[in-house]
Amino acid sequence: SAREAWDFYKVISWRDGCTGNGRNLNVFQDYRVQWTNNAEYNWLLGGDEMRLGNSNNGTIGTTYIAGHEFTHGVICATSDLYYQVEPFALNESFEDIMAFMSEYYAQNGQNLDWDLGEDAWFLRSMSNPQTSLMVPGVFIIGQPHFHGGPRWYTGVQDNGGVHQNSGVQNYWFHILSDGSAGGPTING
Repeated sequence: SAREAWDFYKVISWRDGCTGNGRNLNVFQDYRVQWTNNAEYNWLLGGDEMRLGNSNNGTIGTTYIAGHEFTHGVICATSDLYYQVEPFALNESFEDIMAFMSEYYAQNGQNLDWDLGEDAWFLRSMSNPQTSLMVPGVFIIGQPHFHGGPRWYTGVQDNGGVHQNSGVQNYWFHILSDGSAGGPTING
């Protein structure tokens, strides 16, 4: 799964690793991250680290989840998006979008279900964010379709809603790619 994410970036954007210079990416599967069934990316001086936890069904090292964490590394190396409120909600969404594309690439364009993380557990829906669930330990059930719309979060948990509010751009990507298909829009 991490290799598929690496290959996607290398073939599609000629990027060699998270930092773009071929630097090591150490992958740890069945790792106890903050919660058992979670994943994380860490930038370290000696190389990048991807830690993939596990769930009742085994490892969560799926192509989507590895692609999401790999993209954390790319964004860490290329931007100044800080881990709070709207900038990082965009960051989380960019990771979802690129992870979706790496999964789509790895499956030769055969999977276009718009669900993210469904191979390990259902995490987020790009086509209907209000049905999204979140990682245990994060309180979120359902994401907003629109900025400031229903389920838009402005509190302090989740660093100001970085996972919650990423649904807005995820939904935008879905509409851009596939059309609204009867889903909610503002003024048509």
